[in-house]
Amino acid sequence: MFLSEARAMTHGTQAVGDSGRGHRRILAPDGADETATLAALRDISATVIGPSCSGNRGKIVKTLGDGWLMAFASAVDAVNCAMQIQNRMAGHALFSLRIGVHAGDVIHEEADVLGDGVNIAARLERECEPGGIIVSDAVFISLDGTLTPSFDEAGERELKNIARPVRVWTRARPLPPQTVGADDGEIPQLVIAPVTASGDDEDVRDVSETLSSDLLSYLGTLQWMRVTLASPEGAADVYVLQSRLRTRGDKLRLEARLRGPDGAQVWTGKYDGALDDIFDWQDQTGEALAAEVMGMILDLEHSRLTTVPETELTANQVLLIGRMKFRNTSEEVFHDTLSTLARAIDMQPDFAEAYGEAIALTLAAATVGYDSLSVYIDMVPGWVAAARSLPDQTPLLELSVALFDRMQSHDVSSARDRIGRVLRKSPSNVRLLTYAGWSYLWMGETRLALDCFERYRRLSHFDPLLAACEGGSAIAHALQGNDTAAIRAAERGMQITTGYATLQMVLAASHARLGHMDTARKYAAEYLHLMPGMTIAKRRRSSTIGDAEGGEPLYQALELAGVPKE
Repeated sequence: MFLSEARAMTHGTQAVGDSGRGHRRILAPDGADETATLAALRDISATVIGPSCSGNRGKIVKTLGDGWLMAFASAVDAVNCAMQIQNRMAGHALFSLRIGVHAGDVIHEEADVLGDGVNIAARLERECEPGGIIVSDAVFISLDGTLTPSFDEAGERELKNIARPVRVWTRARPLPPQTVGADDGEIPQLVIAPVTASGDDEDVRDVSETLSSDLLSYLGTLQWMRVTLASPEGAADVYVLQSRLRTRGDKLRLEARLRGPDGAQVWTGKYDGALDDIFDWQDQTGEALAAEVMGMILDLEHSRLTTVPETELTANQVLLIGRMKFRNTSEEVFHDTLSTLARAIDMQPDFAEAYGEAIALTLAAATVGYDSLSVYIDMVPGWVAAARSLPDQTPLLELSVALFDRMQSHDVSSARDRIGRVLRKSPSNVRLLTYAGWSYLWMGETRLALDCFERYRRLSHFDPLLAACEGGSAIAHALQGNDTAAIRAAERGMQITTGYATLQMVLAASHARLGHMDTARKYAAEYLHLMPGMTIAKRRRSSTIGDAEGGEPLYQALELAGVPKE
């Protein structure tokens, strides 16, 4: 079992004290009201701790007044939860948290857990810096390649009442969140209020917390909107989503309403279900509600921006328009999006985020083989040259330039180090995970690529690059010779779109290698329909996958399925 203990402390002052009778009491910071401090802790529990824990398949074993003990089935879930909590707490006006994570055996005693595993997690928390995370070596060695760059080795620690020293790894306090690529007054903002639940049923309360976390995870990955999970009290000039989960007998109903920046109600919805199907209903409902809210706000914001005269649009607004246009991976959408991003760069030649988006998207389009985008492909070297001198090197720009350099120099070692540095800064940014995954794929690092794509799939349900993520997973599995897994990933992508040719390419090759020749020829024909004039030789020129281990057999299978060699 993986155990995580988080404890709150006020900035500059311990948030807890000992009353002298074995009980803990909350200490309010200087000048603060103790009632308000307790209310702030309850708000943290409702908006940060509970949803983060439930959203990562964890369980709060007990609440300690100023702290929480949580249990998880995997190291990745425990560390994902810890990182989400600290990211959401960054910049909090009153509290910082310390989090310790350990893996160990426990003894279950009624609703509590006991044992050395619990004790070590608690001792590690006390070793942690405010705002940071400390994990034992037993946890670190179970993490994947997207999470390990975030931690630094911190040696061995002697822990009170623990017989042997524990080797630990630490992650420092993250920077406070910032709106990337647009001023606060120009980017739409959404506040998701924690889903409230009626009654005392534990499953219903757990589902309400998980729904809160799911909504933030689904909508928080959007590039054109800033989303937070918080109390809506005092929220002004922002969209607000409020939901209530009600039960009556064996029936469930989620009632949701969306309020616009002017305070007016713009949408309401109801989602019915049954208690005996509560967990499947939760998954379906969270996704459906998020999709409805995303579409509603996207349409409203797009309409708002179209009313602004062209001559009055700012570069930030043009970037937002470009991000809103990128809804799938078709050639037409790539063209419309890149033309808008190029305009944002022309308007503001030092716009780091626009450069990062434009370079990454253009390189992605080039590897697919879209001929009509050659005008933007020709712009990339100039964009990269201009971007290198910019003082504001955003993670997306860093990764985009590293990706370009990798394609030019084939320096795998340097590219791997640079990608690791970017993932260290933003391990949960789904756009970065996609590009990092493809970068690893082009380097032949299929295991690291699959780590990125798997993490992306877990974090994002609505990003336009989801089909590209499944295509990347499919190619990685195919390069490893696992055609059954490659077909599963490609079929998941086909459920999103049938217009992404990479999916048909993998399906043709993998079915051919499995001897399913009729199916292989069908997908090869669909691939050539989407990519007229495509040959294996042309595909080789646009991608480095053929150089990777397993690349040559993949192209041989593609030829066997019916794709012309020259």
